[in-house]
Amino acid sequence: MKDIIVKHQESASVAFAHSISADFDHDRHMTAGVAVIFKQQCGKPSDLNCVSSHLAYQNHRHGAGIYSLITKPKYYNKPKKTDYDLAFHQLAMDFERRGFKHLICSPIGACYLLADQGYDVWMGNPRGNIYSKAHETLHPDDPNFWNWTWDEMGRYDLPAVIGYILQVTGHQQILYIGHSMGTTMFFVLCSSRPEYNAKVLYMAALAPVAYMGHTTSPLRYLAPYAQSFENLLPMILGHVPAGATTKTLVHYAQEIKSNQFQRYDYGAERNIILYNSTTPPLYNLSKVSVPVSLHYGDNDLLARPMVSILSCRYKEEYIESGSDRSLFSSDGQEEYQPDLT
Repeated sequence: MKDIIVKHQESASVAFAHSISADFDHDRHMTAGVAVIFKQQCGKPSDLNCVSSHLAYQNHRHGAGIYSLITKPKYYNKPKKTDYDLAFHQLAMDFERRGFKHLICSPIGACYLLADQGYDVWMGNPRGNIYSKAHETLHPDDPNFWNWTWDEMGRYDLPAVIGYILQVTGHQQILYIGHSMGTTMFFVLCSSRPEYNAKVLYMAALAPVAYMGHTTSPLRYLAPYAQSFENLLPMILGHVPAGATTKTLVHYAQEIKSNQFQRYDYGAERNIILYNSTTPPLYNLSKVSVPVSLHYGDNDLLARPMVSILSCRYKEEYIESGSDRSLFSSDGQEEYQPDLT
């Protein structure tokens, strides 16, 4: 997206558009996704830039226009369809009033690209985030609600999702694309319940995470204090947009410390009760028989060091230079056109 902005920034007939939240002064405002690029190139909008209830406008210093669609009141809120409808309606009116000829929107996600190519796209939603807090008996205020990690998501949630998709569609296999923890869940599933290998035709691992011992991320400095995280992380997780469980991040921290891809470490005494061993069992990746390709960015501090470990077993198919955990090229389409036929 940065390259596109630079290419068209001097055209007075061009306007760019992207989505933001209304809390302009929040410390996380415009710190994720394509909004970061607009912030770097054009600066943050303020209340003074609002031209209507759901729209802010800035003039790029070189001539182009910048529209910020205000699609939710706060950074952590879930956008509503009514907010999108109002934002696009106000954008269309202001776009015509200012006499622009061309509108360039932020990149299209992989799910839309695949759907446009005719694929039946299903999107999984991990437990515990702001969109998935329902439970038959437990409330999110109950600590027992959060007593799980990506081990349970890989062993129970992911097979439930795959089973539902196959039941509804009548197909025998799916194509799986996982990003970050979505790749961890997949490796857990197919190594712990190998019968699911037959249900997946191919797996694309975007920014894969399994072995964490060689990470160059600042997280490595916190790993020695992994067990203390359970007291510290609730405060940290208050700044994670989609929400997460403390135990999930502790599990990753344990892996940095142990340099093993293994189940959750409860300590020697409880490990004996749960695993019949003083140490957690390792996930046996030799049981993962699904064809896997690894995709990562050169600047990915979490995934890149680990790919060198996984690539001896899986296909290292694509490396995107200069990326920071990015899934797409600068225009969101040219480099990510998967041929899964």
